[in-house]
Amino acid sequence: MQRAKILLVFISLVGFAGSPALAQEPPAQPAAPSATDTVTLKSNRVITGRVAADTYEKVDVEVTGADGQKSVVSSPAAEVREVRYGDQPSAYAQAMFDQKQGKHEAVVAGLDKLLKDPKSPRWMPQYALLNMATSYVAWAERDKAQYAQAQAAFERLVKEVPNSRFTVEARLGLSQCCMALGQHDKAAAALADLVAGKFGEGPALQGELLAGKSLEAQEKVADAEKKYAAVAARGEKGFPELATAGLLNRAGCLTKMQKYADAQGILVKLAKEAQTEDLKALAYNNLGECLLAQKELREAQLAFLRVVVLYFKVKDEHGRALYWSGQCFEKRGDPSRANELYDELRSKYPNSAWAKKVPVPEKK
Repeated sequence: MQRAKILLVFISLVGFAGSPALAQEPPAQPAAPSATDTVTLKSNRVITGRVAADTYEKVDVEVTGADGQKSVVSSPAAEVREVRYGDQPSAYAQAMFDQKQGKHEAVVAGLDKLLKDPKSPRWMPQYALLNMATSYVAWAERDKAQYAQAQAAFERLVKEVPNSRFTVEARLGLSQCCMALGQHDKAAAALADLVAGKFGEGPALQGELLAGKSLEAQEKVADAEKKYAAVAARGEKGFPELATAGLLNRAGCLTKMQKYADAQGILVKLAKEAQTEDLKALAYNNLGECLLAQKELREAQLAFLRVVVLYFKVKDEHGRALYWSGQCFEKRGDPSRANELYDELRSKYPNSAWAKKVPVPEKK
């Protein structure tokens, strides 16, 4: 089961994240139980045996040598790409398959049953609770009431499996659910151990980014800007992605504070230096919104169109760029071109938040 990657590293770039990656890529048909567990490291080394420990600190595998002697191979959790248990119940494999299909009600029902089953494997609680929580988060995209259920599942994971390999993800997810419910004091409490450095510098910076988002949601923009600036500075020492997240969020705050020149300087530099299409698309869209706030319609339009034309593979940002490009054309007196962009947005991303913002055409 792959260490869940809840898109939390970059959540603070764009707001509350949706569903995470699955904890395990589910098979088309449930696999037959195996006598051995398999651990794959990021170096591609594969270790087979019996997993004796699966915690935040390490994954231990008891292996049997050619001479029949048993020994333990210990790997830092940060070096582990995936853990697959040989005694995975077919019901768990089915739940993972349902999760991939977006059948979140079936997922939580199946996992809840496994959690209550005394015959479930010893590893089940941390994996089932994590996937239950993240399915509730995805479900909440169409039913906001499910955030409370996600919150409860993350809380259980933190309390019942305190040394879980997913404890950082659980705390970040719990904080986000609290924010979605407007419970900012609880969000801060969920992040306390992270920002205190209990789990290392990377998780501490992730916690600080979410703390900044909470401040923004409370309209404490100046405080959030200072926090993001600190993350950007600290992240330069070994955490470039988090440093970039801090800069992008800081630029957003500077835009809200009408410090446009400072925001623009950060975003132009990021857009030019970005090494990935995802980051370039994000930087240019943020730049477009900064220019739009200054009523620089033509320059904003060019920034958005750059994403429309060059970075269309970055789906979330492409949808955002289509919407804002349409808005710019509309404001500049070209409704025909605006409607072309809106039509493309509705066609390619019909269920996106951006498509829902598009003006409904008047009936003739």
